[in-house]
Amino acid sequence: ARGDADGGGALGSVPQDRLTLNAGWRPNSEWELGLRGTFAATQDRVPEGSTPGPSYQVFDAYASWEPDTRVLAGLKVNFGIDNLTNEEYQIYPNGLSQPGRTFKVSTTVRF
Repeated sequence: ARGDADGGGALGSVPQDRLTLNAGWRPNSEWELGLRGTFAATQDRVPEGSTPGPSYQVFDAYASWEPDTRVLAGLKVNFGIDNLTNEEYQIYPNGLSQPGRTFKVSTTVRF
């Protein structure tokens, strides 16, 4: 996103440019594995007197298991690790530190 304030200066509400790359693999019909990388550029087009937003790189890993058996039909289990490298980063313009390495597990049952 790009934009200018009414007076022609930079806006303080435009986040860094970001690129997200995602790669997944299905070793069989029950499993999906993947990695995601988010790469953010420095946001140095900020209003005068504001602190620029630094660049960052964050990597996540995820897996899901959806068994083919009748007994477990409709079950899906998701696993994830966000911010694998425990990167300290902030998303401009909020300036709040984002969570470090985070482990997630969730289950869905369809019936």
